[in-house]
Amino acid sequence: MITKELIKSIDIFRELDDSETEKLTAIAREETYKKGDYIFKEKDPGGKVYVVESGVVEIGKSSRGNGKFVRLARLERGEILGELSIFEETQRSASALASLVPETKLIVWDATTLQKLFVEETNIANKVTRNLLKKMCMRLRLASEAIYTLLNVIDTH
Repeated sequence: MITKELIKSIDIFRELDDSETEKLTAIAREETYKKGDYIFKEKDPGGKVYVVESGVVEIGKSSRGNGKFVRLARLERGEILGELSIFEETQRSASALASLVPETKLIVWDATTLQKLFVEETNIANKVTRNLLKKMCMRLRLASEAIYTLLNVIDTH
């Protein structure tokens, strides 16, 4: 069950007051996935935003050589995925797979409904967007470091 307390425990929503949290909770739903289930696949249409409530989600892409799933990130409780759907209508850039534990629960928002809420409630939009940008900047820094490390390894061989 999705509660205000559960929503407030998620980093990107911590700044919301009770009224704002209630509005976000009212449009959320819960989805459950078994280990090995795809939440979405690369090139699927976007349209949903997810937060890991419990369990583990691996983000990855198919290898060009053998089609094997190559993990790019592992997300756990409180982490967001599919967040680009808030800002643009596009295909998924990677796949998301429930992993490691028998069951993964996600909090899910329809991106269009979330966008409408943000238009109607600019305070919610400002707070959530600011925190999302912080999270995305951190992920970009980590990706840049990983690329730099990989390039150094390639350069030394």
